[in-house]
Amino acid sequence: MDSKQRHDLETNDLREFIDNFKDFWDRNGNHILIVFIVVVGGYASYNLYNNWQTGKTEDAAQALIETSNPAALLTVAQDHELVFNEAMRRAGDQFHARARQHLIAGDVDEARQDLEYATNTYQALADKTDSEAYRANAYLGLARVAESMEDWGKAEGYYKQAEQAAGEKYAFLANLAKQGLEDLETLRHPLPFGEDASPPVLPGPDTLPPDDGVPEFLRRPENAPGGESVPGESGEPIPGIDLNPGE
Repeated sequence: MDSKQRHDLETNDLREFIDNFKDFWDRNGNHILIVFIVVVGGYASYNLYNNWQTGKTEDAAQALIETSNPAALLTVAQDHELVFNEAMRRAGDQFHARARQHLIAGDVDEARQDLEYATNTYQALADKTDSEAYRANAYLGLARVAESMEDWGKAEGYYKQAEQAAGEKYAFLANLAKQGLEDLETLRHPLPFGEDASPPVLPGPDTLPPDDGVPEFLRRPENAPGGESVPGESGEPIPGIDLNPGE
């Protein structure tokens, strides 16, 4: 086969391929374009979503780190769903801690208000969270708030709910709930102090002899050992002590 025949054959094969491809494209070209657009568009969307999600997570974490006020933490929980659980838990803890400080200072009205805020925050966390660990934390917080309010019945109920939410998966939280129930019995039923159970009364300062370091037998010669006179009595010099140094 000479070169001309080979060239003609190759030309015919190319023409046949082009004609076949044209027929194939006419039948399936639109479908191929749609699949291509979907794949490329999906990949681009996936990258955009990942970048947006990463930025959103970083913003939420930064907001959580920079916030220490309980009211501001509630705003973080509302604006950043990714840190809702932790922001609500911290807000409840801070409301309760501030309420206890008010109680110590005798600011009853302020303490009552913060205890109400803490209760509402913990309850919202318990109702909305999908995490059993955070639900158990919320019930523990509610139990401690109830203790601060001396509502022992509610405290007991919340501790039991905390133990149930923790289950076997979160043994540490379950143990905290059990310990809370045990301590609650002491808080609810303090030990009575009767007259016969009163601690002995220590003698007052009027009944105690003066502690001036002087032995009793020197202060009261009649109590000297053996009834002997004490050196130095009746003007006798005390051995070893020179009353007139330098003479």
